[in-house]
Amino acid sequence: MKAVIFTGKERVAVEDVDEPRLEDASSAIVEVERTSICGSDLHFYWDEFNISQGVRPGHEFIGTVAEVGSEVESLCVGDRVMAMGLYGCGHCSGCADDRPTACTRGWVNFGTTLAVPGGQAQLVRAPHADHVLRRLPTWISDDDAVLMTDVLPTGAFAARNAGIEPGSTVVVIGLGPIGLSSVANAFAYQPARVIAFDGLASRRGRAAVLGAEVFDPGEAGVVEQVLSLTAGVGADSVIEAVGRPETVVAAVSAARVGGTVSVIGVLTEAFPVHPLTLGTRNITLRVGTTDVPLMWKRLLPLLEQGQVRLADVFTHRLPLTDAARGYEIFANRADDVFKVVFDAQS
Repeated sequence: MKAVIFTGKERVAVEDVDEPRLEDASSAIVEVERTSICGSDLHFYWDEFNISQGVRPGHEFIGTVAEVGSEVESLCVGDRVMAMGLYGCGHCSGCADDRPTACTRGWVNFGTTLAVPGGQAQLVRAPHADHVLRRLPTWISDDDAVLMTDVLPTGAFAARNAGIEPGSTVVVIGLGPIGLSSVANAFAYQPARVIAFDGLASRRGRAAVLGAEVFDPGEAGVVEQVLSLTAGVGADSVIEAVGRPETVVAAVSAARVGGTVSVIGVLTEAFPVHPLTLGTRNITLRVGTTDVPLMWKRLLPLLEQGQVRLADVFTHRLPLTDAARGYEIFANRADDVFKVVFDAQS
């Protein structure tokens, strides 16, 4: 079968590799149909952690169950499924509560180590299949199903952590796929307004379609604009979806006294926010990793009812064999890209 492999810094290959096998009775093999590039995949593409060589990426994928182990109870061959990118053992108290980040045996992410190949491939083994995979509802589109593996749940997690109340003011900094999802999920809490910032006009346009008031952070700075828009008070809730120290600082400064800041951007550097800054202004700061299945419980009804919706997110649809070009476009923000999805079987 064919699979995407990182062969060095900013080097991607599609190679023929051995097909996965059932290694235990609780696993399943999935024939991947659609799989997309996540912003977090770029940290491995750029080899920021010096561990990318040979890694087979991909945690956002949907497909059809091709084989199941004898102990798998909730799935059958032929079921169409979506996967949670981050998973636990499937048996401990944390996993039973749909919180794999609380797994007592530690959690794992598809496509981030040599030991756990990801879903940017024609076939993938899903360990603990009853825990990791969910049968797709008949009403869901393929695009929404792919987004439900990461983008939509992560935005839901960011919005929940922001403590949004009806009638409140929400700020979202960064309007990539996760930031846009955060905007969509924020509106489900019925705030009075959502103010959104991004330096790219095309991304601001996507948030405006959802109903956000959009601004360029380069014009006057995020903090200055938020204070101007809120009569000097600041926002009740701020979501940071960039993952940079300077935007975390801006998020804290843009929050009102007693406000909440939710950081969902992937941070690889420390950010200079002094505890006294938080304490003297009674700021709640939340940084976390998404428990996808917990967010599925909230999102599936909202998605079915049309209360949360992202449209036309995938600007580039490519065959899996064109993965190197897909990564190059996505990493360089070329061709007005927003998100790339691969057809795994072509």
